[in-house]
Amino acid sequence: MSPKLLVIINEPDTTAALFGNWIEDEGVELLNIHAYRGDAVPGEVTPLADGLLVLGGSMNCQADDQAPWLPAVRALMKRSYEQGVPTLGICLGGQLLSVALGGEVKPSDHGVQVGTYELAPVVDLKDDLIFNSITGAVQAAQWHVDEIVRLPAGAVHLMGDAEFPHQAFRLGQTCWGVQFHPEIDDELMAQWSTPSSMAGMPKTPEQAISQTAAVRAELHRTWEPVARAFARLLTPDNLGSMQRALLLSSRDGAK
Repeated sequence: MSPKLLVIINEPDTTAALFGNWIEDEGVELLNIHAYRGDAVPGEVTPLADGLLVLGGSMNCQADDQAPWLPAVRALMKRSYEQGVPTLGICLGGQLLSVALGGEVKPSDHGVQVGTYELAPVVDLKDDLIFNSITGAVQAAQWHVDEIVRLPAGAVHLMGDAEFPHQAFRLGQTCWGVQFHPEIDDELMAQWSTPSSMAGMPKTPEQAISQTAAVRAELHRTWEPVARAFARLLTPDNLGSMQRALLLSSRDGAK
């Protein structure tokens, strides 16, 4: 039986795109939950699936009146962390993970990031289960106006840049949040980057789209290994070893 990945979709123009394609190439089946159109968000990932991917969205991560399913997503991410379920939150998803475990997210007071930007590791990533292919500065596609200003207690800060330091973090060994968009392709960037969505921003839609297209090959080289590494965590052998490690950790903490 193929491993399964539960994917929470928060807006109609948001998909797993390239990241999803790479994950499917590893033999993982994507189970899409279209939360924005009323699909029920489950209380737990298992037994439905073996991992969790929460995608982005234009709303603030605590805009529960605008997106009434967000409390259920935050609760699901918290539960997944507690159970050691491999979990990745992208942009809004990363912000939801941070807030669910006690971090803080605010609208940026120093500009936005739309297009492609350089970020770099802040720790050695060689022992990280999905980011260990990254050894230096890389390009990442961005589209956000909010930012994670404080990570949850115990989070490992992984990557950042000068203006937005909390670009990637890990909780435990199996849960990750990223501010950037490793899944983005030319089509998504074009859909999101319109005159209305970018009104008042320093870049034009054409600049954001062309900037991302210019480094397309580098984006693929950087983020494809991350997607495939995340997919491989969902195999029975890897899941079993991670769950055993979580059990031992909880026993040690109880001593």
